[in-house]
Amino acid sequence: MFGVIATALRVPRAIVFATWRTGVSAAGHVLAGGGWVPPQVGELGVVVVFCVAYALGRRERGMGVVLAATATAFQVGGSIECGMPELIAPTTRLHIAWLEAHAEWGPGFHEDGFGLLPSDAVDSPTGFAAWVARLLDEADQAKAADADGVRCAYRWIVEGDRVLGGIALRYGFSEFVEWAGHIGYGIRPSERRRGLAGWALGRMLDEARELGMDQVLVVCAADNVASVKTIESHGGVLEGIRGTRFGPARRYWIKIGVPGG
Repeated sequence: MFGVIATALRVPRAIVFATWRTGVSAAGHVLAGGGWVPPQVGELGVVVVFCVAYALGRRERGMGVVLAATATAFQVGGSIECGMPELIAPTTRLHIAWLEAHAEWGPGFHEDGFGLLPSDAVDSPTGFAAWVARLLDEADQAKAADADGVRCAYRWIVEGDRVLGGIALRYGFSEFVEWAGHIGYGIRPSERRRGLAGWALGRMLDEARELGMDQVLVVCAADNVASVKTIESHGGVLEGIRGTRFGPARRYWIKIGVPGG
């Protein structure tokens, strides 16, 4: 009877602890600039330390209460998981989430990888649906390529229901590809410094390989140190620097080979 009462008394403490650890994790995420420390990682670390301390204190029964509260907070039915990014095709399901990312960029030519044109009316559901349909059409093998014979596969970098960035693979060669490159990408400001660009670039290089491409051209602003490091980490070899309407740009070629080659 005493054990039941003691365990019941630990429940409120577990709830307080769950609330506290969530706040600590959120603060860590903000201090990291919304960058490389997702909230779940901080939460998991605090939970592990707390549970070890609980075990060393010989309060094994209380650990069960803490773990139950943790599972509830993560809403995964009794297991602890961390969110993982993935690449998906454009979808109307994430209209609101995409607009949030779009607003974070602000005005200007920053959203590489999304295929957004000045004429795209993405604020309204109808306009957004039309834009998404156009993006999907550009990658449809059953439909005609553009006038230059170039197709483009667009992917959004998402984590749960949040849009973190976008990346595009253009296959074929045209005047546009000559100055913009085969692959273009952009990461929303609050999610940079997490390695997302490098991860997404690697995935798109795999897709290019599957399409039979043996090398791709990747272009970035000459002063974009982060993109330079990302491209060079995937074997990018500098061809040179050229002037563009947006300023000097570094041009890299990445050799990727073909499957089974």
